[in-house]
Amino acid sequence: MNTDVGATAGELAVPRRAARHEHADEVPASAPPGVFPAAARQPTVTSLAPAGLLDGAGPGWLRPAPRLLAVRRVEIATAAVTAAGVAAGWGATVSAVVALAVASAALVLGGAWIAWVPRSVRAWAYVLRPEDVAVRRGVLFTRVTVVPYARMQFVDVSAGPWERCFGLATVKLHTAAARSLARIPGLARADADRLRDELVRLAEADLAAL
Repeated sequence: MNTDVGATAGELAVPRRAARHEHADEVPASAPPGVFPAAARQPTVTSLAPAGLLDGAGPGWLRPAPRLLAVRRVEIATAAVTAAGVAAGWGATVSAVVALAVASAALVLGGAWIAWVPRSVRAWAYVLRPEDVAVRRGVLFTRVTVVPYARMQFVDVSAGPWERCFGLATVKLHTAAARSLARIPGLARADADRLRDELVRLAEADLAAL
């Protein structure tokens, strides 16, 4: 049997195998209490009962690097300033008052969004379990996505312009169902590569056990 381990930088393919789950599971959850450990240096597998996914209890939950907060703030500030400039230019064709009002509204909305970002970043967490990886996100509507290793088709590491500036990357877990795409943002590049390799190792071990 041939095993495709990927050919491009930042991406490793996970061998396809008979799936034991029809879809990756997504279940609502409450926000995780307490403070999680810092970003993963070496991902490890933990035994976390399903109930632990709902209430955030149990060991093993890991958070993105703190630099993710700075990345999100810069992204939002850039978008807000750009929107304000475009709105001001459009409003100037009507009147100076309209231009000022629209530009101010864009900046206020951007500021409110920046104030909300810390809660959004803290809501991200993930945990590796014996048969799957669980990813938690969301503030008002918190959700936990569970992706069995047997369902993974490939795992890739990507980074946008601002992520690269801050030395961060995002790990994406791809399955046959497009809607079940799970991602883990805000990892240091070395940590993202280690997590990708660990996920591939666990998937291969899962295949060998079938």
